[in-house]
Amino acid sequence: MTTEPPQGSPPPDQTAQQWPGYPAQPAYPPPTPAYPPTPGYPPAPGYPPSTEYPPSSAMYAPPQPAPAYPSMPLGAPYPAPGYGQPAYPSMPMGSPYMTPAQSGLSGQAIASIICASVGALLVLGGFLLGALASAGGTFTSSYERNAMYPLFGGVGGLLALPLSIAAVVTGHLALSKIKRSGGAVSGHSAALAGVIMGYVEIAVPIISFIVFFALAVASTSNGG
Repeated sequence: MTTEPPQGSPPPDQTAQQWPGYPAQPAYPPPTPAYPPTPGYPPAPGYPPSTEYPPSSAMYAPPQPAPAYPSMPLGAPYPAPGYGQPAYPSMPMGSPYMTPAQSGLSGQAIASIICASVGALLVLGGFLLGALASAGGTFTSSYERNAMYPLFGGVGGLLALPLSIAAVVTGHLALSKIKRSGGAVSGHSAALAGVIMGYVEIAVPIISFIVFFALAVASTSNGG
């Protein structure tokens, strides 16, 4: 006859009944009671409407009409816009335009007179050497003695020929520039003197060698 456990006691271990050789398993405690439900939070209070910004209808005003421009008759020229720059005086056709840097003494005139002066020193030095050679040498006739002047003078003129050409070129450029400036550039006298001296120095060796060959021919025709 089976004895039933008293009311309220835990059930017997089934493992010990099924496998009597094993020890009985300890009974587990009853489950933890459930936590009470979390109370709900009250709803957030409503914020009053903001009055700092104007309504959208006041922020965006209706567009203003564009100003009406005066109409121009057909074919009329369009006026140029007026700027704040001062109006420059109009210059007649063909008049030269001079900048402030182009006023003053012409540098080309100075170069012309310098080249002509150095060339003149070379020509005069050639004639001076001819005079010394004529005075100190022994000659058979007066033609040979006098031929020393044009010979050495012509050599001096050949040495001065590059400077003479430079004096003529720069002098003409200076005269042209001074004429176009209308009086703003000075140096007319220096440029004119350089041109004249340059032409004279170019002619010196030509005339000197012509005279030298004429004296040599005269000396030969007179028998030495």
